[in-house]
Amino acid sequence: MKNMISIIMGLGGAYWFSDRYDHLSGWLYVINVFLGGFAGWSITSLLLKASGNLKSSKHSSSTIGVINELGYSTIRVNRMPRFKASISYLGIEKSFEPLPANTHLSLSSGDKAVIKYNPNKPEDSYFDLEESIKLKS
Repeated sequence: MKNMISIIMGLGGAYWFSDRYDHLSGWLYVINVFLGGFAGWSITSLLLKASGNLKSSKHSSSTIGVINELGYSTIRVNRMPRFKASISYLGIEKSFEPLPANTHLSLSSGDKAVIKYNPNKPEDSYFDLEESIKLKS
């Protein structure tokens, strides 16, 4: 689904650039269409990265993992830092970001974490922060 959104936005950007610069011909036209596609793709990629740790109805199974590392993410919202957590579960190590700004107050490295995942594809997972805080207390 994410790849399809990126492709659609890339084509939309390419169309927007081609429609705005119809007076150009030859290679300038091709370059502008390419730049429009790249702009659409890059904006979509940034938005999908910022959306981060998303819950899905496919995440029907759950397991307990261990937080290996908890650190600052490169993403900020309203000038507040977000966090990322590297978690090992089912023999997989995955990084989850962005997590809320108060994550470091509730959890730390070595704590157990509740992971919801797709049983058909365990790499497709969601870090359930609220359940992990309940598990710790």
